[in-house]
Amino acid sequence: MSIRISQVEREFSPAEVAQVTGVNVTLQRDWRRRKILPERKTEGWSRCSLSDLIEIHVLNFFARAGFFVKDMREYSSMAILPIIVSLKDMPGTVVFEGDPISDRLKESILFSIESDAGAAARARYLVIAHGDDIPLNERIGRFSTLGAVETWLEGRALESFTALDFGAMAGMIAASVNGPLIRFECEALDE
Repeated sequence: MSIRISQVEREFSPAEVAQVTGVNVTLQRDWRRRKILPERKTEGWSRCSLSDLIEIHVLNFFARAGFFVKDMREYSSMAILPIIVSLKDMPGTVVFEGDPISDRLKESILFSIESDAGAAARARYLVIAHGDDIPLNERIGRFSTLGAVETWLEGRALESFTALDFGAMAGMIAASVNGPLIRFECEALDE
């Protein structure tokens, strides 16, 4: 017997996104109009995927830190996979529905999320250095430890820096959402 396992993408309404991220519906609409966020239409209503929700949350973090949101879109996309990898390890964020599967298969599926995402997705921190003497392409980095952040910051002429902790943001998202964020449908197939 074989098993078909499909990941089901959860969608969020603008109101749900506002509840989780703190970005009200009017501002979401403005960001879509200005092409900061992609337009998502499902049956006439705007809907967001988990990746979109994470990106909006990260953009709001940067906006509160004083950045121009339109300039942060590229950086915010660097946070999506590491936050998803952090979410998969939190209680209640992943559910397997349908026919039962072994715990070993579940672990293998969850491990594949991390493996498929690559090394950059296993980072813990996104750091943006501020300073006129730092070339633009050297102002941002992803790091697994605070020690690695310290090493990267040494010797740079910094005014300041901004750091985003992927695990902490994943925890905030998980605590703000009702129900699982990542869902798999399992179906036993007769051969």
